[in-house]
Amino acid sequence: MAISVDPVKLDYLAQRPTADRRDLPEIQRETLLRRAEHLERFDHALVVISLRRKLTVREMGKLLGRNAGVIARRLISLRRRLTDPDVISLIHGGERLDPVDRDIGISVLLRKERIDVIAYRHRLSPAIVRRRMQFVRGWIKGQRDGAILARQAMAKQM
Repeated sequence: MAISVDPVKLDYLAQRPTADRRDLPEIQRETLLRRAEHLERFDHALVVISLRRKLTVREMGKLLGRNAGVIARRLISLRRRLTDPDVISLIHGGERLDPVDRDIGISVLLRKERIDVIAYRHRLSPAIVRRRMQFVRGWIKGQRDGAILARQAMAKQM
C-alpha cells in the first residue's frame, strides 16, 4: 500500500522536533521510491533493492556482481540526488514546466546525463539544451524564493 504524502509536508515534519520519528522512515522510503522512478534502470533497481528488500551493501554487491564499495558510494550519491531540493522541485512541482524543460532538468540534476546525450534524445542542439537548463535553474530559484516569501508572510500572520 503506497502512502500519499505531500513532499513539502514531509520535509516540514522531518525538521519538527515533535514529529513522531517512528512514522518517518516508511513515509520517507515511499517518497524516495516515487522519486527513484525518474532514475535510469540500474539506479532505480539499486534504490528499490536497497529500500524494499533491505539487503546489506555486501548482499547487493553479490547480487549485482559489483564491489560492495561501489554499491555503497552509488547509494550515497543516489540518496543525495533524490533528496536535493532542486530535484524535489522538479519532480513534485515541475508539472507547470514545459515537459521538455522538466525532462532536461531531471536528466541533468538527477540522472547526471551529459548535455550532448540530452540534446540528441530531444533532437535539439547542445546550446539550446544549455539555455533551457539555465531557464530551469531560474524557475527552481523562483520556486524556492517564492516558498521563502510565503513562509515569512505566514509567520507574520501568526
